[in-house]
Amino acid sequence: MIREPLSDRLEYAILEIVSRYNADHQNYWGGWETSVRAIVPDYCQQSDLLGAFKRLWKNRALYLTKPDNLTRKRHAFYYPGDPADDEKFFFDSSLGFNAKLNVGRRYWDGIRVEKKTAIIGFPR
Repeated sequence: MIREPLSDRLEYAILEIVSRYNADHQNYWGGWETSVRAIVPDYCQQSDLLGAFKRLWKNRALYLTKPDNLTRKRHAFYYPGDPADDEKFFFDSSLGFNAKLNVGRRYWDGIRVEKKTAIIGFPR
């Protein structure tokens, strides 16, 4: 568990999820939410997760793309960055969207993780 504001924890969760899939993961919005909620249980606002994706994209930590079912091309359309396109890009359940790591390492290096110490004891 990391001790950071929700926005940082959401970004970390996205990077962790994408890293699990060889730095390139495709899912629908609901699937992204389920995966993020498993890591950040107090996540509850779509706008917070959307903001995290957009910040990672803007800071060039992630590429965000949409697939094209007709051509079967996985990274057919890049996220344009226009808020007017957010609804169609992120929430269109017919295709989902991809997140691919670009330079996520600087985010990983900057996040402080809380270390848990376990005390192992035996009953007396």
